[in-house]
Amino acid sequence: MHRWTAFTLCLAACAHGRPAAPPALRLDRVVLFQNGIGHFERRGGLADRHLRLVLRPHEVDDVIKTLTVVDRDGQAQQVAAVLPTPDQTQRDRVVVDIELSRPVRDLIVSYAVPTAAWKTTYRVAMPERAGDPVLLQSWAMIDNVSDESWQRVALTLATGAPLSYVTDLRTVHFVPRP
Repeated sequence: MHRWTAFTLCLAACAHGRPAAPPALRLDRVVLFQNGIGHFERRGGLADRHLRLVLRPHEVDDVIKTLTVVDRDGQAQQVAAVLPTPDQTQRDRVVVDIELSRPVRDLIVSYAVPTAAWKTTYRVAMPERAGDPVLLQSWAMIDNVSDESWQRVALTLATGAPLSYVTDLRTVHFVPRP
C-alpha cells in the first residue's frame, strides 16, 4: 500500500534562460543549527518528472513536513510524494518518490532533517603587553553524518533553535469516537 501526500504550490516567477539539458540535482546549501536540525537545499533540473530521495527512517517525518519544491521558471506545479508504510521500509533506508506535474529545468528542493549538532570552543589569548589587543579565537566542530560530500556546498552555522517535526506521518491513525 502506498499513500500519497499531495501538495499544490503556486510559485514565484523568475526570469532565467533555459539550459540545453538540466543538470542533476546537487546539494547546494546546508544550514546547521546547534540543536541538531539541518536545512538541506538541492538545485538543478529534472529530465523527467521524477525525483527520488533516499532517507534514513528517522529523517522521513521531518523531510515530509518541511519539503519545499520551487520551480524557478515560475510554473505552477502539482507535487506528490509517495511514502512507503513502515512495514515497506528497508532497515536503514527509506525511498520517497516525488512526482511533479511537468519536467523542471531550474528546480530548488529543500527540507530539514535531524543532524549532529555542531559544537564550538573558544580560546582567549591575553596580550604580553598592557594595552595590546586581546585575541578571541573560536572553532566550530562539524560532523557530516550524511552519505555525501559537502565540497562546494555553501555551509551556514546557526545558533537558532528551529523545532523538530517528529510526528509520525506514515502510520495510519484513527480518532476514537463515542
